[in-house]
Formats: sequence, C-alpha cells, structure tokens
Amino acid sequence: MIAVFTTLVFPQGQNNNINRWSGTSKVTVSGLVVKVNHPLAELKAADGKVYEMRLGPIWFWKNKNYELKPGEKAEVYGALKEDNGKLYLFPYKITQAKNTIILSGDDGLPLWSKGGKGSGKRGLRN
Repeated sequence: MIAVFTTLVFPQGQNNNINRWSGTSKVTVSGLVVKVNHPLAELKAADGKVYEMRLGPIWFWKNKNYELKPGEKAEVYGALKEDNGKLYLFPYKITQAKNTIILSGDDGLPLWSKGGKGSGKRGLRN
C-alpha cells in the first residue's frame, strides 16, 4: 500500500496582502453605517452606493476597544475594489463621531498582522 501526503502552503505576511490589495484604489467615502456583523459591515454613501467593508478580526477590535455604530455617519479611508458590480472597501481608518478607528497603515498592511508590525497572534496585540 502506498500513501501519498500533500501539504498545502498558504502565503503569509506581506506577499499575501499585496495580492489582496491588487486592483484597488485609495478612496475616502462618507456615509451611513447600515449594518455591522463582524468581520463585515455595510456603509451606504449619500449617492446610494453600498460598500461592503472588511473589518478584520474581532479580537483586534476588542483589544483596542473599537466600536462601529450602525445608524451613525462615518468617514472611511481605505482601499476600494469593485468586483462584478459589488463595491468592497478595506478600511485603513474609520472616523465616526469623535472616534477614530485605525486598522492599517497607509500601505494597507493590517495592524494585527506581522506585516503591519502587529503580533499576528490572537490577543497579543495591545
């Protein structure tokens, strides 16, 4: 009997982020947060366009005491990608009322990842 084992290797760190952000442009979008269900949220702009936001891991939000409030206005700076008519917004910074939520540097590398100088491990980022 011959057994064959395979190993899948998934890229980590900066190269993975470069692929994820390819084809994006940096934008600032203002609108109303209509839904929050981590790790996703929806922002509806004044022109009626709806953006699906990718918020990152909930543990990062909890460690930072971040909260995104549905029903309130927000300004989001980040990377925009359109795919089959759907708008995806990868926030770098979210400003809502007087609160500022910073999720990545201007290079798009998430703060919770090693590429963003985070620990890359659950619960170790302060």
